[in-house]
Formats: sequence, structure tokens, C-alpha cells
Amino acid sequence: MFLELKPNALVMDAIQQRLVLADLRGLTIDDPPLPQPVSFSNVYNQKAQKSAFEGLGPGSRGSQVTRLQEVLRKWNPRLGVEANGVFDGNTEKAVSLYRAIYSGSEGSRIDATTAGHLSAMQDGSFWKNPPPKTPGQQLLYQASQQIGKPYLLGSDGQSATDCGQLVRSSAGQSGLSRCADEQYRSAKKGHHGLTTGEQPQPGDLLFFNYQTSQSGLAYGGVTHVGIRVNSQWTLAASSSAGRVVMQRAAPMQPYLAAVGNWK
Repeated sequence: MFLELKPNALVMDAIQQRLVLADLRGLTIDDPPLPQPVSFSNVYNQKAQKSAFEGLGPGSRGSQVTRLQEVLRKWNPRLGVEANGVFDGNTEKAVSLYRAIYSGSEGSRIDATTAGHLSAMQDGSFWKNPPPKTPGQQLLYQASQQIGKPYLLGSDGQSATDCGQLVRSSAGQSGLSRCADEQYRSAKKGHHGLTTGEQPQPGDLLFFNYQTSQSGLAYGGVTHVGIRVNSQWTLAASSSAGRVVMQRAAPMQPYLAAVGNWK
């Protein structure tokens, strides 16, 4: 004995609709749906396309510069940036440092990637998924938190610092000596995560052979160490400035003895 199955009207309508859609797509009813193309471009680059910060640089003025300066002041209040709406020297230094730390790029004008980072920092989403840092960028970031700290030769780094101690305290648990010439020795021997001979990158160590009363005692004649920001700027504890500062790199170039690269 067989039961007569009467098709449900709603079921038949759904099947009919599926057949029509399949016909329009050129598919059979058993074919899986075609995947739609998806762009996996970086989330910061996506934001950068809409960011008003992109293209700002020396000479820029206005409300967008003020907003940029407010973001930079919140990021690192030690940089001396004022929210005055003028892309001035301190703003230029801050942008150069920011680019070096978060994208490894060079320049004081804001590119698309940096604009995306800044926009994300402005709306608070940046810290949910910050870009990864190299060991050098991490050291540079830590050292930048000490900008303005007084210089004192031989200091332990608590209330004052010197060039070697700044590097040591910013390098974390690297085991580096606090002395610039011993840090150079480590780089020469490939110790403590350092090496030599590579192109300098943000956060690499710059060893200088300034002539001092200690030059004859220093390994390799190295008497000073700074931290590379980019080809235009160096971050260091400076005896002449009396504090930790960002300095123009060009005047120091004739005294450069070697570069210590992070592995």
C-alpha cells in the first residue's frame, strides 16, 4: 500500500525559485555558489585612503594639522609638539620618529600607511592590532620614552642617563654592557643580538669615535653611541645638549665608526 504524497505549495515555490536562479547563473542545481572576489589589503591602508592626514608635511597648516599634532602629543608628550596648526620643526621630528617606529619608512611627510596608523590611533582602534616591530624599532620606541631625561655620565638611568645606559635600558634583557665601546665589541663579535656590516635600519646602533680623554682606553676608539631613526635623525643621550634628544644626523656623520645591526 502506498501513500500518495501531495506536494506542498510553498515547497514547490521554493524549488521553482532555486531552479530559476540556477538557470540565470548558468549553474545546475547541485553546483556550489561561485566565490566572490575579496580584497585582503591591510586594514591600515584601507583607512589611509580616507585619512585626512595623508600628504601633510612641512609647510602644511590648518585644522587637520592641529588634529595630527593632538594625536602625536598623546602618543608621546615628550616630543614638544604643540597643537598650533602649523607643521613646524617639532611636528616634523615627531612624524619622522613615528614613521621609523611603525613602518620603518623614512620622511617627514605623511604617506598612506602612516596616515592609516594615525587615524587608527585617533579613533582608538590602533592598539587592538598594532603593527609588529623589529627589535630595533622596539628599542627605538623605548628610547623615545626617555626623551628629555637629563644627561649624566655614569648614571644608572633612573633619574638621568648617558649614551650607553640609554641603549642598555631600552634594549630590555639583551645583556648589553652599559658602555658604548663594549656595545661595539658585542656587535663586532655577534653577541647580544647584534652584528655589523648591514645597511642601517631604524633602531640600529651608531658608534662614534669622538676624541675625548678616554679615547685611548675605549675599544676601537668608540666613545659615543646613538640610535638611528633615519638618515636625517639620530636619538641619543647627548652631553652637549645635556639630555636625551633627537639630533640631526649630518653633523655626526664624520665621526661614525660603525653600525651595530640588530639580528
